[in-house]
Amino acid sequence: MLDQINQSIRIILSEALKSIVPDGAEFPTVDLEIPSDASNGDFASNLALKSAKILRKNPAEIAGELAQLVERCIRNSPELKGAIA
Repeated sequence: MLDQINQSIRIILSEALKSIVPDGAEFPTVDLEIPSDASNGDFASNLALKSAKILRKNPAEIAGELAQLVERCIRNSPELKGAIA
């Protein structure tokens, strides 16, 4: 089950990143990990940091954009509705 969730998150993040990375730009890999401190959430990724150089933006700004895109994707997916509050 955890592997399926992990794969779903990777796909969602990849799709979100595709929408903000310019055509022809290097596409960073989506790496996920489980944070050692549970207060940091269930999964973590350094995708925003890895994308900062490509996009020439602040990683925090990229993280915000990705969060909005991921939330929109989840809200529009019949399989994932209710996955986020």
